[in-house]
Amino acid sequence: MRWLQLALVVLSLSALGCPQPSGPGKTGSTPAATPAGKTEAGGGTAAKTGETEGGGQGGGEGGGPTGGGPEGPPPPAWKTIPDELLADEHFYPMLKPLAEWPDPAGLKQPAEVAEAKRPSALEVRQLKELVELCVHPDLIPKDLDKALGVDAEGRLFLRLGQGKASGSASLDTLAPGSKYPVFAMTLKLAAKGPHSIESLTKRVARVVKPAVMKEIERNKDTRFAASPRVKGDARAAGLALLDRAGAIGTQFPYVYAFGDDEHVVVLLQEVPHMSSGGPR
Repeated sequence: MRWLQLALVVLSLSALGCPQPSGPGKTGSTPAATPAGKTEAGGGTAAKTGETEGGGQGGGEGGGPTGGGPEGPPPPAWKTIPDELLADEHFYPMLKPLAEWPDPAGLKQPAEVAEAKRPSALEVRQLKELVELCVHPDLIPKDLDKALGVDAEGRLFLRLGQGKASGSASLDTLAPGSKYPVFAMTLKLAAKGPHSIESLTKRVARVVKPAVMKEIERNKDTRFAASPRVKGDARAAGLALLDRAGAIGTQFPYVYAFGDDEHVVVLLQEVPHMSSGGPR
């Protein structure tokens, strides 16, 4: 069944085409092509740029209020990655666009925003399929359409949580200058430190589907390796290199994670087939 799900996702994503290979290297599945006509500040067409005690994957329809609108401005964005890591050129560039993440309560339903900012049917389908493929069942809302939201920049998100949303997922958080599509999730999943790569791995297991976690923990070569750029135990970050022969790894060979007392961030990076690109 996992292979059938993955095949359907890859088929729909491939409808937008596949980037040209940059050179010889590992082969993989067709990447999630980026939404047409949406360009990054860094140039080129690209995807636009908590854990409460006892689970934090809290109760009903995964949306909560849409926020914003005539009643007032949207709530401030979540600050997830500290400034010292953003200033560190050696810290994962893929995670830096996730340093500020919209509060799900401030997202608007697609029908509530200007037509120019509304996502296409293909973008919506891609996001919904990847949420169903990769996100832990306890975080998938019962009504995916009601959980959709658009931020002030016109980026598409899907609120996560069965009840008041505890976070969201998006395909629209590509690092400037990167050609590799990403699928990112950020949630408020509170967990007191000290933080380590082991505690971060346990938190990731509450965010991603068990099938994804099984591939991460397949062996010592696929598990999360701690980032040497994160010092102390106030937070943790790591990168997992999945087996390209796996059902998930064939499409998402790199999984990044970051967590502190309040938030956990998970990002799955695609690598186009026939590409020589590596993690960043």
